Amino acid sequence: MAQMNKPTKLILLLLSHVLFAVGGGVLGYLAHEKLVSSIAFVDEVALVSRAATYVDIQRAQGSTKDYKAALLAYLEVLEKYRHEPSVLFTERVHSVDKTLAYVRLARVAEAEGNRTEVASYSKNAVASCAGTGWKDCSKEKLWAITARLDKASFMGAGTNNERRGGSNVAP
Repeated sequence: MAQMNKPTKLILLLLSHVLFAVGGGVLGYLAHEKLVSSIAFVDEVALVSRAATYVDIQRAQGSTKDYKAALLAYLEVLEKYRHEPSVLFTERVHSVDKTLAYVRLARVAEAEGNRTEVASYSKNAVASCAGTGWKDCSKEKLWAITARLDKASFMGAGTNNERRGGSNVAP
């Protein structure tokens, strides 16, 4: 086998270092991108979970006004992340959350006697329901679903209104 001369050895050594540096740079870049996307995902999950928990707490412990404000803030959070790529918050999940939030807003409006808002929020709920894949998107069915979910929420059965002797249909 022929021996390599010094310039060939030097070129091969230099090329191996360049390849190592480029490979390390590519791996570093890919690791950085994965880390950034993971942090963004964790932020998204934390913010949506926090907003959902706040809605539940306000439903159980706050005033009707506070509950309504929490629901509207939750809808803003949902819209913020709607077009972000996510394995957890798909379009279908977004539609379900949005539908339920609008139904709850309609229930609040009904408790307040605001028929215009009831109609508006109910219309938005039915429109959002189209993206859920549910068979029945009637107002009655959606209201029954939210009543059942709210009664079984992690904050315990009942709302402030129920504990004060009011109807269990009120938000």
